[in-house]
Amino acid sequence: MTTTGGNHLPQTHGRTHGKKKSTARLSTLLERFLATKTARNTRSTYRHDLSVFLKLVERRINRAEKKSDLTSSGSVSKPSPNSSEMGILAYPTFTRITPATIATIIRSYLDDAKKTEPQRGYVLNPATINRKISALSSFFDFLVTWYGYPKNPMVHFERCRVHQKSTTDTLTAEEVSRLLHHLESMIYEQASFLTFRNFIIFRLLYRYALRRSELVSLRWEHFHPQKGWFSVIQKGNDPIIKPLRDDDWEILQRFRLIQDEHINPWVKPYRNRKHAENLFPFLFHAVRPNRRTGRFEPLTPSSVYKLVCGIAGKLFPEKHITPHSFRGSFVGAALNQKIEPGEIANGTGHKSIRMVYYYDKRDPLENNAIAKLDHSTA
Repeated sequence: MTTTGGNHLPQTHGRTHGKKKSTARLSTLLERFLATKTARNTRSTYRHDLSVFLKLVERRINRAEKKSDLTSSGSVSKPSPNSSEMGILAYPTFTRITPATIATIIRSYLDDAKKTEPQRGYVLNPATINRKISALSSFFDFLVTWYGYPKNPMVHFERCRVHQKSTTDTLTAEEVSRLLHHLESMIYEQASFLTFRNFIIFRLLYRYALRRSELVSLRWEHFHPQKGWFSVIQKGNDPIIKPLRDDDWEILQRFRLIQDEHINPWVKPYRNRKHAENLFPFLFHAVRPNRRTGRFEPLTPSSVYKLVCGIAGKLFPEKHITPHSFRGSFVGAALNQKIEPGEIANGTGHKSIRMVYYYDKRDPLENNAIAKLDHSTA
């Protein structure tokens, strides 16, 4: 039995695959597995998903190296002093982990990746979870086929149901207008930094179809009003640019003045204005600076989630409105205005117009070709 120079897989004759006993690190076997994938995107996502999983396995090994219930042999090879580095764990040690323990680690890995709707309990990112299941299943199949791993444990894990249409509650354009008008009126009533900040948060979530992670990562330096655009860091650290509307920039400038007044007591000691601005580079930050660093930390995605749910829940108690609801509201409003799906995808940052239709929650009876098709020329 020989190995190929490219994929490092055993060469066999006939239909039966040869099974190679390996003492390689898991990171080495991972690279051999990825070499079997031809699509670049698949290699990239699988490398990320499987690297996270293997790090989790190694942490579990290192924590329980002396526990007799971890491996079927009753012992675990002593890890290297550098065991925090992914790939130190040798394949023979990996094969001695009991099926029950592997299943527990897999379940923990998938549960950590799940985003669950708090009130209804359904999975918000089923496509992501299913991709991770596919990566694990394919990797274990590879180990079973080429390296004699006992059994693919993924046969016991079911994929998440992927809904054909988004289950996220959304608001109509009229409801969004009512919400923004309510928040704007509170600015004049209370005249506080927080009321203005909340108004800007809702306005940007809707008008720019932002994810909450994108919202909290916005920095003032990302905005280029002279050029008419600003940059956004999407999921996977993928940057895109979005058009910047003049009326929104005017409101942001007003917000910045109020923000400066709010933080002035903390930055007053700094004579260097540029150094002071470095303390609050984000659009949306905490009310007070961090005691240790002196910097104003940005809002977290979870804090934006709670803020939006709390405010919107009071106005629309019959719906469960979250930050993600405004992406669906944006799509619905754009479709109602007959904007092309490709242009809507450019606005939301989706790579496919399929996701535009995923958020299309218009009435299928009112928006139906049967009632609108002109048969006068037939």
